[in-house]
Amino acid sequence: MERVDAIWRHPVYQEQLTRIEELEQDRTFCRHGAPHLLDVARVMWIGVLEEGLADELPRDVVYATALLHDIGRAAQYDMEEPHDIAGVRIAREIMGTVEDGCAFSPAEQELIVDAIGAHRGGAKPATTLAR
Repeated sequence: MERVDAIWRHPVYQEQLTRIEELEQDRTFCRHGAPHLLDVARVMWIGVLEEGLADELPRDVVYATALLHDIGRAAQYDMEEPHDIAGVRIAREIMGTVEDGCAFSPAEQELIVDAIGAHRGGAKPATTLAR
């Protein structure tokens, strides 16, 4: 998944993920590092498959959404900005500056940031994202 790898390699993504891991070092449950993000991706993908939506919702869009859904947590800790709001801003920055040839379409980007923005309160299940 080349586009997901481009997000992972993005310097802003790595900076934010490192900061989150530092801030949550002493957190007992549910740290928001790579294991959590990949768990979310897998659960979302299972939901997409179970609902028969794989043709409408590509796996790399699902995984990108999962990798980015908590990217605003450092801003929440540092500036008390809700992480879903910060996450939308940071995700837009990352997706807008990925390596050449790895960009998500404007429609895919909107789908991803809509899911990030909605994931805290009354989150849309992965199975409704494509509808």
